[in-house]
This record gives sequence, C-alpha cells and structure tokens, in this order.
Amino acid sequence: MARASEAVSRITKRPPLLPDGQLRFLLWGADPDSRKAEVELGYNPVPLDDGLSRTVAWLRASGRLDIGKRSHHLATESTA
Repeated sequence: MARASEAVSRITKRPPLLPDGQLRFLLWGADPDSRKAEVELGYNPVPLDDGLSRTVAWLRASGRLDIGKRSHHLATESTA
C-alpha cells in the first residue's frame, strides 16, 4: 500500500498518504524505554492527559494559544 501511495504521489506531485518509511517504522514493533533518561537526566514522564493539560496551560500563559480566533490555531510570533 505504501509503495503504491508513493507511486501515485510521484504522478500527482502530492505527498503520499503513507510513505514506505513510515509504514516500516509503524510495523517495526519498537518498545520504547525511558529508564535511561529517567536515571541520567531525571526525566519524569506523566500521563498523556496531564501532559496535554500542562502544555495547554503553558501555551495560554505564554500567549502562544490565541483562543479568540475561530480556528484555535497556535498564535505565531512575529519575525518583523
């Protein structure tokens, strides 16, 4: 499927729905382990919902989350 998607992508000049490399990664069966980061760096993983809540709170506090816009996209900083 990924190879067919990449072939169509070359013809249509659009990104493939699922590139071959991403499919191989998903099927790889990796089992990530954070123990080394926990021991050496003091990394303390949190549950996903807690991490998302903290991130949204930080984005709001720092002015990077513009709730006033209809699209609710992250506000971009001006480079001018």
